[in-house]
Amino acid sequence: MYLTRLEKAVSQQLDLELVRCRHHQNCQFGLLMLDLDQFKSVNDTLGHLMGDQLLIAVANRLQGCLRETDVIVRIGGDEFVILLENTSDVQEAIQVANRVKYSLQKPFEIQGRILRTSASIGILINDNSYTTSDDLFRDVDIALYQAKERGRDRYEVFGADMLQMTVKRVNLENDLHSAIDHHQFVNYYQPIYALPEYQLIGFEALVRWVKPEEGLIMPGEFIDLAEETGLIVAMTQQVIQQTCEAIQHWQNYDLMTDDLRIAINISGQSFRDPDLLSMLDQTLQKMFVSPHHLTLEITERILLEQSSNILETLTQIKARGIRLSIDDFGTGYSSLKYLSKFPIDILKIDKSFVDEMSSNGHSIVRTIIELAQNLNMSTVAEGAEDSWQVQELTALGCDAVQGYAFSPALSLAAATELLMTRSSNGIARTSS
Repeated sequence: MYLTRLEKAVSQQLDLELVRCRHHQNCQFGLLMLDLDQFKSVNDTLGHLMGDQLLIAVANRLQGCLRETDVIVRIGGDEFVILLENTSDVQEAIQVANRVKYSLQKPFEIQGRILRTSASIGILINDNSYTTSDDLFRDVDIALYQAKERGRDRYEVFGADMLQMTVKRVNLENDLHSAIDHHQFVNYYQPIYALPEYQLIGFEALVRWVKPEEGLIMPGEFIDLAEETGLIVAMTQQVIQQTCEAIQHWQNYDLMTDDLRIAINISGQSFRDPDLLSMLDQTLQKMFVSPHHLTLEITERILLEQSSNILETLTQIKARGIRLSIDDFGTGYSSLKYLSKFPIDILKIDKSFVDEMSSNGHSIVRTIIELAQNLNMSTVAEGAEDSWQVQELTALGCDAVQGYAFSPALSLAAATELLMTRSSNGIARTSS
């Protein structure tokens, strides 16, 4: 079902082109789909009338990029379709796309305002394998999506691999929905050790997907899509629930001492979820877990949003006794102004900086540790893989460390066994 009559008209014309090409040898055509980048901001800030006038100006400028035999149609919103008749060479279509990109570089003057826009462009050449306009629209739209994903203001040419990737992505998204509904996400817990005494002081909860018939799937294969689709919010809720259940389990065995804390990664979407605080409160209360056993890890990007709501949420989290940590510190766009403004307890040193100590020296790690000390924060180094790194981090004054030098992420049963060892001898360290 098409959303507009114009799109239906384009579909009918494409179907006629397909019929014509089936009856004529060497008959091919090109198809471009354009989407104006950040057009929504024009409508939102300047109004729909200004947006409509910009669309008219864009359409007129695009028309000047085409041959007389080519057809351009706006199919809805800020999307345009261009039909390039008798075009068999993808380079011809790319030349048109480049002319379009170049034509949009010049700003538009509308009602005394200077407006700028650019376009993401999908390109498709009919190779006589298509039988319906629906398939043409599907594939050129896939190419357009790839152009947006790879930075906007660019074009992408459709290839069979794109369709395979899209099908895989759709299947993965459906599987993620099912995984949330059937509680297939499971926490693993990577131990965190204090330096220099190597005392176990907590864990980081790391999510894993136990997928039927495929086994354990690491987060690198699904976290990005979960964030993109918004499913990360429900996933995070389950991680928090499981973490509190684990703490309750350890409390029942007298293994949860006051100094133990469990760190949970909180994505930007989860952090902005208006129900985050109430969900935390309800879960902690239901499980009879003290808030001081939790640490929430957020990214630098959250702090840079400069929203009063961010400070308010952070303040309320701190008021509950929950500690706050900046994950992968130094890999984003940090600002000392914002860092000192927010109630942060811990800076986590990214694994990439720990790895660089052996080749590029200690300057970055040393700087982060000294910064944390000056701000009365503590540091945790991630991804320490050997004793040399642990020794160097200790010498630099790092407060704690996690990584394969001590232990990989452990199942609940293995983490429980580790805590039992800790309670018996005071020092617990697994083999890597």
